[in-house]
Amino acid sequence: MERLRVGFIGCGRHATKALYPSLRYAPIDLMAVCDVDEGRAHRNARWFGAEDVFTDHRSMLAAGGLDAVIVVTGPTSHAALATDVLDAGLPVFVEKPPARDLAEAEVLAATSARLGSSVNVGMMKRHAPAYVRLMHMIEEPAFGEVTHVAATFRVGPKASTAYAFLLDAGIHHLDLLRHLAGDYEVAAVEHRGGVDGLTCALLLRFASGALGSIHFSDRGSWLGPLESVEVTGSGRVARADNLVRVSVTDGDGGETTWEPGFSVAQNDNNSFFIGGYVPELQAWASALLEGHQPPTPIADVLPALRLIEQLEPERDYRKTVLDFPHWRDDDVWLRE
Repeated sequence: MERLRVGFIGCGRHATKALYPSLRYAPIDLMAVCDVDEGRAHRNARWFGAEDVFTDHRSMLAAGGLDAVIVVTGPTSHAALATDVLDAGLPVFVEKPPARDLAEAEVLAATSARLGSSVNVGMMKRHAPAYVRLMHMIEEPAFGEVTHVAATFRVGPKASTAYAFLLDAGIHHLDLLRHLAGDYEVAAVEHRGGVDGLTCALLLRFASGALGSIHFSDRGSWLGPLESVEVTGSGRVARADNLVRVSVTDGDGGETTWEPGFSVAQNDNNSFFIGGYVPELQAWASALLEGHQPPTPIADVLPALRLIEQLEPERDYRKTVLDFPHWRDDDVWLRE
């Protein structure tokens, strides 16, 4: 088998704008799409070349002809849909977060282990070229021992509870820093929320002995730079800014940088690659085709979910649907 025959559950805004357009760069054939909104399902089948359309995922699974399924619907339904895919004997790619809470995710992980079908979680920042380069810089002998890691993730207004913010957005860097520098615990946390937005500051202790910090906020702009990660080693300092600039400096002031060359049409300049969506789908499909474990198995994401519940044990998942002028302008192409 040279290509993966995939069914896709979910035709919402995020799935249609980020995941569907990325499929063409991976060894994937989109065989079927499913959405409770039949119009959206037909739209995505037409736009992205699927052969079959379903409004019930169980009917899609029963029809057969699939090697795997992608689920991108939202945390309140991810675990249930992924479980149905596993029960059908198929591996599943589920967008983050894989469940609404840790308990759901643990049951999903246990079901995956029991049935022998894998669950891969879409933690795309692990695969973003900037962070892959950052990891390579950290692994260089000259970088030395990691002594400090700092991250900022400042998104636009979310109008959500702290738990919903951490589950939907904060999980990215809670997972990424563990991926870059290993296991850690939170030594201290402060956060505030209200009409002026949400801000959260975490002080970390890594198992290696390194220190770290994370700053989350929904007081940024969706149209401006959102994130940065800086890793300090005993020999060098490496930094990634907004997914498009990576630099490493040594004690003598020398600096090496990488940035996409946006004047040239190539993969490194494509936002689907820069954001990590294409590389994560490529890695997932290739792993299944070659008989390997998926790149981000659900068991590897449980620590981030466990940490979120330590920070917000009430698990109050509430958020308001927001509408922004630039979203309305940007989404014109999604309309029939």
